Parts: sequence; structure tokens; C-alpha cells
Amino acid sequence: MYSLAYCEMFDEFLVCERIEMTHDPLRSTPVLGISGLYLGISGPDLDILGPDLDILGPDLGMTGPDLVQFWPDMLFPHGYDEYRKMTSKDMSNSPTKASFDWKSANLFSETVPNSANDVRKLVEIKTGTIKVKVPPHKEGIDVFYSSAEPPDGIIVMNQTVLLLHGRSFNTDTWLNLGTLHLLPALGRRVVSVDLPVNIASGKNVTFLKNEGGRALIHIIGHYLDVLVCTIQSAYGGGVRYGNTKQKFDGDKVAFISYLVEHLSLADIPLVIVSPSMSGEYSVPFVTSHWQSLAGYIPVAPVASGSVTQGALSKVGIPTLILHGDNDKTGLAESSLENLKVIPKSKEVEFKGAGHACYLDKPNLFHQMLYNFLTLLSIHS
Repeated sequence: MYSLAYCEMFDEFLVCERIEMTHDPLRSTPVLGISGLYLGISGPDLDILGPDLDILGPDLGMTGPDLVQFWPDMLFPHGYDEYRKMTSKDMSNSPTKASFDWKSANLFSETVPNSANDVRKLVEIKTGTIKVKVPPHKEGIDVFYSSAEPPDGIIVMNQTVLLLHGRSFNTDTWLNLGTLHLLPALGRRVVSVDLPVNIASGKNVTFLKNEGGRALIHIIGHYLDVLVCTIQSAYGGGVRYGNTKQKFDGDKVAFISYLVEHLSLADIPLVIVSPSMSGEYSVPFVTSHWQSLAGYIPVAPVASGSVTQGALSKVGIPTLILHGDNDKTGLAESSLENLKVIPKSKEVEFKGAGHACYLDKPNLFHQMLYNFLTLLSIHS
């Protein structure tokens, strides 16, 4: 096991952390997808000694400044002068975890690193099913999921992201959007599940037009799978959208709890992304189990009024509330009004986007994800 001290500039502050790697970083593919800086690399006994960032290790036997002079090109693009400039900053006013104001957080400060595009090609998506045994389903129902880990050579960040979906979508939504590949390229583990949602036949056309927040021509023009669903329902055919075939009649909080436990989602800090219909699952779960989470990203979810304002005001995790300014469902306004009482909440409105704002503005959505997850790693 190797360790490296990893430092990154964020909002004018130098943030450092120790990261474990199973292979020698010096002999591996350069770390991509992270806009940070190596400060030092050593073997298992690496020690980080205080705010001056001096590093001692049995394999190196040198401190931080000497290390930079020895490997200036690898550690800092502009060499030793850059190191001295950065480490001489006054850190006395650096925001602490307790004092950071999430409501004024800048989620536009960084763009997704271009290097992540190359790493995406290395990400392997795995699929499977998990039998969720929650009353009254004693025999369990088979729930389909997709997952991916950071590829070799990428620094593994201490975060897992659980992607849920809206009523007319499934795990393929995140695959086609690129999110399932991007998050591992940025060092995060990702899991996406097909929720057991059944759309009533004969109602799909109206539902998709309303909940999608877009005209029918947009559905036809951009989403072939939704078009098939729409056509079949228009002719009276019942449609099951997604790979989880069975209905679920049990407690939705228990359902998510089962997934978290049996997919080992709680092993490292967990962030839930929850658009639209999936709010039926996420809102009550987050309200009652927020202590087990690192963050929450609701995207104009339903059911935000199913819990009391008092309960929401006690949710203690950072929450990024996303919605489009052209959402015709009314969920953007209602969910924002309900969820903004969460003390560490931050709202971002997507200009020119409908209800599924992450589909209309995927680059902006991924930028929000990247900056929110980065801030979480610093301030949580």
C-alpha cells in the first residue's frame, strides 16, 4: 500500500489530504480527472507533519520543499517558485467544516477537467440484480442496478454516488448521459438502480408531456426509448419502463435502506441524486436517515411535502437543490419551497431547462456534481 499527499487549490485555499493507493503512483498512469497537485509520495510509512506540509518518508528522506526541487515538473507545473507561493498563503482565514456557508457556495468555480474525457474510456460498467426483501415481499423482488469503480491509475476519492431516476427513466438514462462513466473518472464509485415503477397504461402520453416538462416533439426528437413507451401507451398497451419488472408495495424508506446495506453503499460517504418521482423514496429516507449520508441532490422531486418542515429543518447534510426554469410540472417551485429549509441547502436553477434539467443541460449538471462533490470532500 502506498500513500500520497494530495493538495488542491479551492477558493484560494490550499487543501491537503492523505490518499491510499494499492500501487506505486510513480509507475502508474498519471492521475487524471482531478485538478490537484502532488506534494509528495512515499511508501506505507508516509507521515504528514503539520500545516507546513513537510513530508518525511523512509523511501524519500526529504521534506516538502526538497521534494519539490527534486521533482518540480511532476509536482508543480511551474516548479519550486509555485510551491513557495502556494504554501506561503495565509491559512488563518481558511473556512472550517463547521463554518462553511453552503447557501452561498460557488458551484460554478471549476469546470469538469478535460482529462476526465480520456479516463471515461477506461471505466467499466457492471450490471446485476439484487433481491430486495422488504415486507410484504417476503420472497423479495429483483432490482436491476449498474455500478462502476474508478479505473486503475485514478485517485479514489472517499465518496459513493447513488443515482435514482424519474418515472419515465431508468439506469440507461445515466449511462446515455455519461454520468455513469464520468463519476468514476473523477474518482467516485457510482451505483444506479432501476426503481420498481409501473406506469399505468393509457396515461403515458399526458404524463410524459407534463412530467417531462417538454413538448411531445422533443420527446420524439431526443429520446427514442420514451417514444416507444409513448406510442405503445397511446394504443392501449401496458408498458413497463426499465429492467426491474416487479411492483413494490412496501415501505420506500426500508427499500432504500436495504439497497444501502446490501450494496455496501454506506462503507464510504454516500451522496444520493434523486430526480422527480424518486423523491417518493429519497425524501423520507433522507429525512429519517440523513446521519448516514454525506450529501443529497434532489432534482425537482415529488413528495417534498410528504414530510414536515420541522423534520426537513433538522436534516444536517449539504443539499443541492436543482431545477429548470422551464419546468411545467410545478415541482420546481414546490420542492424548492419545501426543501430550502434544510440548513445546508443550496439552490441552482438551470436556465432554459425543463423538468428533467439534467437532460437538457448535461454539461451544467455534471459541473454541479463535480463542484458539489469536491466541496463535500473539503467541508464534510
